[in-house]
Amino acid sequence: MLAAAVCVFSASEAQQLLRGPYQQKQTSNSINIRWRTDIASDSKVYYGTDLNNLNLNASDATPVIDHEVFIDGLQPFTKYYYKIESNNVTLSGPDTMHRFKTAPVPG
Repeated sequence: MLAAAVCVFSASEAQQLLRGPYQQKQTSNSINIRWRTDIASDSKVYYGTDLNNLNLNASDATPVIDHEVFIDGLQPFTKYYYKIESNNVTLSGPDTMHRFKTAPVPG
């Protein structure tokens, strides 16, 4: 009976991605990545120019349902791949669908 109770508790605590991820406020050197989860948790984005080497990250430790991670210091007119995580669980990515390209330098 204890095992059944533990399984029910674990299933009810499983985090779900409800919306996103999606991108906003893109510039030549920054972007916002947003998503929504069913429970409040931290926000982390791993990203990089090589799909198989997401060697950079940006995060916010504040537990929220509506996640927003601002990434800056990016190179202009460059393709980046990314994945999102909350509570150390990958919710989406990395794959060729999870990418963005920064804008060129104005002018």
